[in-house]
Amino acid sequence: MSSDANATQCSIRACNKPIHDEGPRTGVSLCRVHFDKEVLKLTEQKDILMKKLRALRDFSDTSQLRVEQSALATEIEDVREMFDELEEELRQWRQRTEARVQAVHDSVADHLRDASEAEQCEKDLTAASEAGDVREMAKLAATTELWLEDASERSAKFNETRLKLRERQSSVSHGLSSDVDVVVRSVGDVVAGVQQLKLVINKHMASVMQQCWLEDGDGQTSTNRSMTTIDELEDQPCLLCCCSNTAGFVSDSAGRIVRAGQSSSGTKPLPQPSIFISFNEKKVDYLQVVSLDGTERLEYHSKLNWREFITGLHCDNEKQMLFVSQYRSVTVSDLSGEITRIITAESLGLSALGVHAICGNMDKLFVSNMNLKGVNLVSKKSGNLESSLDVSHLGDNLDEIALHGSKILLVDNSLGKIRKICSINGQLISGYPAEADSRLIRPVQVAVDSRGVLFVTDAVNNTVCAFLCSGELLQTFGGIRQEESFFSKPFGLIVVQSESGELLVVADCHNSCLRVFPLD
Repeated sequence: MSSDANATQCSIRACNKPIHDEGPRTGVSLCRVHFDKEVLKLTEQKDILMKKLRALRDFSDTSQLRVEQSALATEIEDVREMFDELEEELRQWRQRTEARVQAVHDSVADHLRDASEAEQCEKDLTAASEAGDVREMAKLAATTELWLEDASERSAKFNETRLKLRERQSSVSHGLSSDVDVVVRSVGDVVAGVQQLKLVINKHMASVMQQCWLEDGDGQTSTNRSMTTIDELEDQPCLLCCCSNTAGFVSDSAGRIVRAGQSSSGTKPLPQPSIFISFNEKKVDYLQVVSLDGTERLEYHSKLNWREFITGLHCDNEKQMLFVSQYRSVTVSDLSGEITRIITAESLGLSALGVHAICGNMDKLFVSNMNLKGVNLVSKKSGNLESSLDVSHLGDNLDEIALHGSKILLVDNSLGKIRKICSINGQLISGYPAEADSRLIRPVQVAVDSRGVLFVTDAVNNTVCAFLCSGELLQTFGGIRQEESFFSKPFGLIVVQSESGELLVVADCHNSCLRVFPLD
C-alpha cells in the first residue's frame, strides 16, 4: 500500500477505513469505529477514577479530621515555642555557669597578681633600704600603702572564701579515709556535668517520642539491640584498644598485618575499626586483631619481649601508632608492628619506671608510673617527658588509668574506687562510686562514652558498672553472683564508635571472648 493511502486511513492495524479524528488518548489517526471505542475506554477510565476520588473525598469523619489538623497545627507551634524556651533556658544556664567558673578563675588570677606585686614591692623596698635611698623608700611606701590596703582586703576575702569551700568539700569523702589530707580542686568537673545533659535529654526525648507515638517505622527503638559475643579467641583476653583508621595496612595470606605493598599476594584490607587484644597468659607471641562482628581475625606481630606481661594498650588513630606498655617500657610501633620508639626510664630521665597502665590523647601519652607513685605525661611527637603528677596521696594501688576529656581517671582497686584528677595540677576532683553500697570489690579498668558515662569492670563481682558524673550508679551489666552473670572475670573494656552508634566492648577473660553491648 502506498504512503498516500496510509495518510488517509485509520492507524489501527488491518483497518482500511477512512480517518475520522485523532484518538484523545493515543493521539493517532482513527476511523469512526475505533475513535468511539477509545472514547468509551476513556469514559470507563474516568468512571473508575471518579469512584476512587469520591471514596477518598467522602468519609464520615471529615469534620473531625479538620479539627484534628487544626489541633496538630497548634501543637507544632507550641512545640516550637517550648523548644525556644528550652534553648533560652540553656543559654541562661550557659551564661551563669561560664560566669561562675570565670569568677573563680579571676579570683585566683587576682590573688596571684597581688602576690606577684607584693613580691616585687618587697624587692624594691629591700633594694632601696640596702642602698640607703630614703627618698626612694618614701616614694615606694606612698605608692604601695593604698594598694596594699586593697590587696589585703582581697586576700582576706579570698582566704575566707577558700576556707568555706574547703569546709564544704571536706564533708565529701570521695572514698578516701578521713585521715587522708587531700586538696580537692576549687571547681569540680563542670565539663562532665554539662556533657551529661546529652544523656538526660536523649533519654527523656526518647521516652517522649515513645509515649507520644512518634517512633519511626514499626516502633522499634535502639533499646532493642542486644549484646553480641566474639568467642573462640586465641586465649583469655586481657586488654583492648581500638583502631578506627586502618587505611594503608592489609593482612597477608598468613593473616599477619603488613603495610600495603609489602606483600605481593593474598592481601585484604584491615577491618575498620579493628580491635587489638592482649592475652592474660603468655602463650602467644602476638596481639590478636578482630573486626567488630568477629568474622575477621588477624595477628599483630612485633619484636616485643612477649614473655613480659603487657600492662597497657593505646592506639593513636590519627598517627596510626600503637603503644604497647610492659612493666619497664612502652613500645611504639605502626599497625604492622614496625617499632619506631621505645620509652624507658632512661629515655625519660627518670630514676625508675614501673608502668601499670597507659592512655593518651592527641599529643600526649599518660603513663601510670607506680614505682614513683605518679603519672608521667610524655610527648607523642618527641617521646620526651613533659611533666609528672604526684598521686601518692590518693592511694597505694592506683593501677589503671583512663582519660575523661582533660581529666585523668585512676583506678584504686584496693579501696574499690575511681579517682578523677586534674591533668594539669593533679588535684582531686571527684570519686566514684558516690554511694557506699555501690562499692566496687575489684575495679580493673574504666572507659568513658561520648555522653560522659563511666564504665568500670569489676573482676570479683563479675559485672560492668555504669556511673553518672555525679558518682551515681546508672546501670549494671552482668550479675554479682556467679550464677547470675554471663561474665567470668571481666577485664579490659573500650568504647567503640560504629556505624550503628557507640558500642561497649568488654574482655570476658575466663570465658575467652569479647562481649559487645550497644550503648543507647
